[in-house]
Amino acid sequence: MLRAFERQNGEKFRLLRHMARLWEVVDRAARARRIGADGMSDELQDFADDFRDEPGLESRRATYAWLSRNDLDVAGLTDNDDSPIASRQFMREGSANDHQPFDSSPGLGTINFVESVRSNIMTSEIVPLDLRGLQADRQVDRLREQYRTLRGQGAVVRARVSELPVRQYISMLERGYRVAIERDGEEIFLTLRPDGSTPRLGLRGAHSVASGKDGRVYTNTTKNRVAVIDGATRRLIRHIPVGDDASHLELSHDGKRLYVANTGSNDVTIIDTATDRVVATVPTGKRPLLPCVAPDGNAVYLPSGPDRTVTVLGPEGEVRKTVAVGIAPHDLAVSPDGRWAYQPNSVSHTVTVIDARDYSVAGEVKVGLGPGHIAFDPEGRCAYVANTVSDDVTVIETRNHEVAATIPAGAGAHLPAVSHDGRYGYVANFASDDLTVWDTKTLRVLGQIPVGIYPHFFAVSPDGNWIVVSNTGESSICLIDAHEHEPRARLSVGGAPAHIAFSPDGELAFVGCESTDEVAVIDLRRGLVLQLIKAGDPAH
Repeated sequence: MLRAFERQNGEKFRLLRHMARLWEVVDRAARARRIGADGMSDELQDFADDFRDEPGLESRRATYAWLSRNDLDVAGLTDNDDSPIASRQFMREGSANDHQPFDSSPGLGTINFVESVRSNIMTSEIVPLDLRGLQADRQVDRLREQYRTLRGQGAVVRARVSELPVRQYISMLERGYRVAIERDGEEIFLTLRPDGSTPRLGLRGAHSVASGKDGRVYTNTTKNRVAVIDGATRRLIRHIPVGDDASHLELSHDGKRLYVANTGSNDVTIIDTATDRVVATVPTGKRPLLPCVAPDGNAVYLPSGPDRTVTVLGPEGEVRKTVAVGIAPHDLAVSPDGRWAYQPNSVSHTVTVIDARDYSVAGEVKVGLGPGHIAFDPEGRCAYVANTVSDDVTVIETRNHEVAATIPAGAGAHLPAVSHDGRYGYVANFASDDLTVWDTKTLRVLGQIPVGIYPHFFAVSPDGNWIVVSNTGESSICLIDAHEHEPRARLSVGGAPAHIAFSPDGELAFVGCESTDEVAVIDLRRGLVLQLIKAGDPAH
């Protein structure tokens, strides 16, 4: 009977499951406020009116907006003063002092609507799993096996682990799986919802994208190659052979060199962009990720997770130093003046501060749980560190490398950015499907912008008018008005959209779509997908 209902109703059935998650949150909050089960029916509506505005849950407006964006019938479900058509307000307000880390998945937050469908909700099947005693990598493998087995069955895997599963949680979030960490007394569980998202399958298709000043676009593609695309004509020009399993690439700031991190061959390929020829292949630590070029182009930093090191190279590939850092280093960032390199370490919950003059370690800063990415403000006064496990952003002052504040964010806070004028800070929340926005002067949270499933990457356009968000878990792109902080368009693209680059004039966005090995070309002004370019096809 349940399966028949799902087949007939499709998206609405999945919505009911979202509503079931809401009731878990409501019940937790009700217990915290000492509203007992006997009083729920009488007190629930009054309680809901207050709870609806709790920081950490989407507002009713955001719920209706989400329903509308997903083409769900909201007739009869909206209140006269609160319809998605009458209101364009998508953000909820909150402050660093009153935020509570409640689950804020898209579509949550309207008690009135839930009352009308609660009788139809059926709880998901809970599949228990005991992963204690297994290594972290093996735990991830077991959960992926459960994903393949249970996909499409509406089940929830509840895996018991022996300690906080930071590495496993971040690894699975990065791949697009819908996971969460739960505590039950002294016990810790890693939960997986196989139907919550469409993960990246690791095909090494187009993922990382870079755009040069001459209009050429580079992306990694299959068969250990980098594809070169003419951004003006949107034609594939050629392929450049690189190392094994090229994952991320970055252009030097003058556009003369392209650095490609090869996680399979443990090296970096350096390409002369004037000729598109490889000029050097340099060994690094194991599984190098996310090359970071210093602002003056004089150094390139490549973190190695397995080795717990950062390899520092000169612009032509000469090895300067290997720096020991914390456990599971991820995406290093260099301050705008080039003075400091900050390396977030996801499992040791620290940031290693590297002096860029001699590449010595100047200190270690304790931050939130699971730091992965860092963004500096344009003046380099502050660094914003996204902490994926503690769902917040640590603010570090660069003058003394001390923590100045902690900004609350959404579930799975992972990738931060700062507006070009330095006025606003943003962080993409992998697990709550939104962006948190704060004022960089007051560090006060201004609100959340709902986006699509699993916002793996986002970027502000060169002119500062648009925020482009890759919704990797649903293969779409959100275009957000960067001045009003309102979503303006939601566009379907290739599978597992990821990194984003822009044309020199800022009119086009190029988005790597890993699962389908395509580059989506987006006209920002018109809000249109102009083309999907097959990165692995024969060049013209």
